[in-house]
Amino acid sequence: MLKWCVKEKEDRRQVKKMQADFLERNINIIVPALLGWELNNYLGRSYPAELALAKYSYFKTFRLTESLLLNLEVSRLAFRIMKKAGVTFYDASYHALALLLKGTFLTADKKYYEKAKGFGNIKLLRDY
Repeated sequence: MLKWCVKEKEDRRQVKKMQADFLERNINIIVPALLGWELNNYLGRSYPAELALAKYSYFKTFRLTESLLLNLEVSRLAFRIMKKAGVTFYDASYHALALLLKGTFLTADKKYYEKAKGFGNIKLLRDY
């Protein structure tokens, strides 16, 4: 979702396609409530305050479905992924949410993908 606010050349075509699919209601995107905090942390470190706020405001116009706050079911699975794949709880929580909702965790993080792909329900953004 960070790539929706940052104009990077890498994966740009896939980001635009995902946005179009979402706006045309071909896909549903559900994100952890944590995403807003993580996104603003990145934007605040990367841009002047007013520009960071503008980028976050743009992101909010998409009105993505935010999941419930972290619960025991997501935590249990995220801890399992974290320990077996050797990844952070943050990344594992996104993946756990996708698994529990029978969705697909779309990530641009190739290292995470390689470590956790054995759990299933994960796809690299470049393959979208």
